[in-house]
Amino acid sequence: MESLNFNDVIKSCVDNIQPLLDNHVIKITNETNIQLIGDRIRLEQALNNLITNAIKYSPDVKKIDLNVVEEEKKLIVSIQDYGIGIESDKIDHLIERYYRVNDDYMRFPGLGIGLNITTEILKAHEGKILIESEIGKGSIFTFIIPIKNTEHFN
Repeated sequence: MESLNFNDVIKSCVDNIQPLLDNHVIKITNETNIQLIGDRIRLEQALNNLITNAIKYSPDVKKIDLNVVEEEKKLIVSIQDYGIGIESDKIDHLIERYYRVNDDYMRFPGLGIGLNITTEILKAHEGKILIESEIGKGSIFTFIIPIKNTEHFN
């Protein structure tokens, strides 16, 4: 764990992903200068997992929205796609290791471990993930982690 600026995490992640995309555009809104204590590599991994899932499951809509806010000493990051969406009764299972929603999702590559890993990374940061989705309209994956005082951190 180290003191870090979360905008640097976002910039690094998006700068690494965007050149690999043919058509998708990641639009960042509400960038703030948030300092927090965290594992930079793992937070980049969590963010990367959520962004690449948004891209993967929205093949026909090329926009991904990434929103960052600080609210009540919490970092709130939302990744929204406008893709295929997820059935409401499947959402709670998404963070289970190796879980795949159904056979339709098998056309998308993956092992079903990315969200499980992301959830564990967020737990290590005393955070959590929230998932909203609607079939045919897309999904919003939001993670929330507390912002701890970085003044006395070495």
